[in-house]
Amino acid sequence: MDNSGERRALRVLVMDDEPMVLEGISMLLESLGHVVIGAADATQALSEMSRDVASPPDLAILDLSIGSVGTTSMVAAQLKARYPQIHLILTSGHQADPAMLNYRDQGFDARLDKPFRLSDLKALIAQILGPS
Repeated sequence: MDNSGERRALRVLVMDDEPMVLEGISMLLESLGHVVIGAADATQALSEMSRDVASPPDLAILDLSIGSVGTTSMVAAQLKARYPQIHLILTSGHQADPAMLNYRDQGFDARLDKPFRLSDLKALIAQILGPS
């Protein structure tokens, strides 16, 4: 938060291989005043993060179903190693998937079930980072 009590704009990495979903999540975050770095896969996500090391991401929203098994967890681990302060959200439409049920075991701070609304996203960010 800044001195006026307003939360500064967050830098948020969003990784989703569905272009419409990536665009939709990005638009929701931007409507909340955040800066979004979009990525369609693990390679792009890690590449985007290494471009601007002076402005580390505050938050990453990573889709469970990216590439091969374990890819999302690998990206999460690399992000956490590079940016220890980052908060990680795992998202998926497969709520019963073991990874979603045990998201904390993989280093995620929270899970976000698809589909979700702007209010769900805003509440989850406030829960993880504190109210704005």
